[in-house]
Amino acid sequence: MKLQQVHSKLFQAYHGSAEVDIASFALQCIAGDGAYSALWDKEEETGVTTLTLKKSICRREEFRYISGSSITIASISVANQKSSVLIDGSAIFNKGNKVLKNCKKALAFENQFL
Repeated sequence: MKLQQVHSKLFQAYHGSAEVDIASFALQCIAGDGAYSALWDKEEETGVTTLTLKKSICRREEFRYISGSSITIASISVANQKSSVLIDGSAIFNKGNKVLKNCKKALAFENQFL
């Protein structure tokens, strides 16, 4: 698969595609579905379920990040907070490579020191 095709597939997976029946990773994250369910604490009050980001992730006791208000589709779907341009496949690919690199560093650190 060529790199441009990889970028296109990443874009479709991240933003979703009704034509190919691909659920958006961004929507799954906000809804707390699938792999993203571990990110959120569910709080139910009078029949309304609110998703709040787990405190172990944000590390700030005094702040509550709520799905749909603090963290929205718009805030995680754009390339930066100053424009409304959707993040493209190559940027997702580059960020994924950075994550992979940092995971490899963490595993090397764990093997060496822990």
